[in-house]
Amino acid sequence: MNDSQPLRLSILAIVAIALFTALVSRLWFLQVMAAPEYSAQAETNRTRTIVVEGPRGRILDRDGKVLADNRESMEVVVDLEAVAAAERDEPGQRAETLQMLSTELSRSGTPVTVDELEQRIDSWQGEPHQPVVVAEDVDPDLWITINERTAMMPGVAVRPSWRRDYPYGTLAAHVVGYVGEINGEELMQVRDSPKPYRGGDSIGKAGVEQIFEEFLRGTPGRIVFEVDSVGRVVGIRERVEPEPGADVRLALDIDLQGVVERSLHEEMALARTRTQGGRAAPPAPAGSAVVVDPRNGELLAMASAPAFDPNELTSGVSQARYEELSSREHYSPLTNRAVRNPSQVGSTFKLFTGYAAVASGLRSPGFAIDDPGYYRLQDCEDRCTFYNAGRQPHGRVDLLRAFEVSSNVYFYRVGEDFWRQRNVYGERPIQDFAAELGLGQRTGVALPLDHPGLLPDPDLKASRHEENPEAFPYGTWFPGDNVNMAIGQADIGVTPLQLANAYGTFGNGGTLHQPNVVLEIIDPLTGEVLRSNAPRVANEVDLDPSIQQVITDGLVRVTQGSEGTASSVFAGFPHSGFPVAGKTGTAQVGGDRRDTSLFAAWAPAPAPRYAVAVVVEEAGFGSRVAAPVARRILEPLAERDLQGVALTPAPLRGETVDDERPDIDVGSALD
Repeated sequence: MNDSQPLRLSILAIVAIALFTALVSRLWFLQVMAAPEYSAQAETNRTRTIVVEGPRGRILDRDGKVLADNRESMEVVVDLEAVAAAERDEPGQRAETLQMLSTELSRSGTPVTVDELEQRIDSWQGEPHQPVVVAEDVDPDLWITINERTAMMPGVAVRPSWRRDYPYGTLAAHVVGYVGEINGEELMQVRDSPKPYRGGDSIGKAGVEQIFEEFLRGTPGRIVFEVDSVGRVVGIRERVEPEPGADVRLALDIDLQGVVERSLHEEMALARTRTQGGRAAPPAPAGSAVVVDPRNGELLAMASAPAFDPNELTSGVSQARYEELSSREHYSPLTNRAVRNPSQVGSTFKLFTGYAAVASGLRSPGFAIDDPGYYRLQDCEDRCTFYNAGRQPHGRVDLLRAFEVSSNVYFYRVGEDFWRQRNVYGERPIQDFAAELGLGQRTGVALPLDHPGLLPDPDLKASRHEENPEAFPYGTWFPGDNVNMAIGQADIGVTPLQLANAYGTFGNGGTLHQPNVVLEIIDPLTGEVLRSNAPRVANEVDLDPSIQQVITDGLVRVTQGSEGTASSVFAGFPHSGFPVAGKTGTAQVGGDRRDTSLFAAWAPAPAPRYAVAVVVEEAGFGSRVAAPVARRILEPLAERDLQGVALTPAPLRGETVDDERPDIDVGSALD
């Protein structure tokens, strides 16, 4: 026993030294190494930092009219840390607080249940330790009510905030866009932004709001509060004021936008009341219209129907409502059909076919054929006959009259002759010219989802068949494919913006512009122009002036000639000094769906200031719906340019406008 005592004492000494060493090491770590961290934590326990978003820059039209602005609003927030502290001191306090808050909100005009408040708290994606926003845009008087009950509702506060406001409501909604709460994916995309984002911040979700987010977003500020041991604010340590974002001035003319949208909606509504060829009235559920300036590519107006009110989305909508706004069943009101929805273009495509035929030497302008109302392919045994609209014969037609009466037969023959002589003219002379004018490629417009469209050709057909022979059973390009291509059928896909831009390019002599949405970015405090967008030339097309003039004359005859497919629509057009060169189009969709109605034009010819494209889905003949829309758009523009008559001011949200124009006689012309 005595022999083991020194050993035990040695072991105890070693253990004691080890414990002492560990204690000293820990003390050294806490007092030296971790001191800054714990000091920061202590500081955090005594302060609360609130980040304040900077006001977004305004969006203005070309004349400075405000299309998107900010307004001060009141929002209700809940500090979960304060609520948790109150719950620890007095169990049941959280439920009592939310019940009282629900009662006060409902009483003030913002009905909400306790379950809904809990759901908003649980789904909050903002920064930790930040108050949770549970109600927005509440009655300002609620600030007094909540402050009077602070002790009864710990952690609940009412504070001012900035809300995005769109004074014109649905007008130009697809161009302007809207803002909404940033999501996780967007947070990752902007993590390196010089204007930092946090969960719960607003960000542009569509249109100019999205594309020009980096300029529109304000620079956040912050307020550092000093708090006591129970989290009550006792003072302000630091305040950094937020800075507003830059203003963005668009090329868009909001008064013209109002004209375009009224014209589109009124003619769509009228179409639903008119029978066509003994058939029931078409549904005409959706459409779009675009006006660009061919001299510089400025986007003057862009309408898409059905539309939406960005104010509704900024306030937040239910999932069911968002799905309704996005669904095809409701024709996707959130979709900008002018840039996103390519469609067949029918006879508006004949401009490209006609120029290619003459410029290549396949046809001379005076070359004429007999048009019996149908065309039969050479050496054909199956599905060999193609028809005019309504199988109407036109007799002797040359190029000018082919445009005026919209003779399919004339262009069918051009399409087949091109294919039969492809060893001379190549396999895609029509597509090549259309591509020079911007079809089959993105326009370059600064708006989301700029669709490139589609120009089918033999290579595309072969590759589709190779990739998916079940969906595309034929890989060979037949003469019938070229015949359909010549009149704008086939699988052509062109957006309304592409169509307007292409017609404007032909009318201006061959300068293809990338459409400009924004003219300037402006410092809101100094008025300094931070960035100016000059016209952007995408291509210079070498048009033969003599051929261009012949085709221009043919397209003017569409609106003014005695047989023009749009002559009844433009009858009585009051300004001879404002000739309209245009083309009707009727695109067959197939199945149970009605044809698409189209019209494209530039005016005045031959020195255009406006290029217009109108596309109305399931509306029938181009002369019955789309052409009248264009007439309603161009007439007030002619009055403004030639007589100085101002456009009718666009109505602000909730206003109505008295701008009645006489009904247009759409006549009985086909196509």
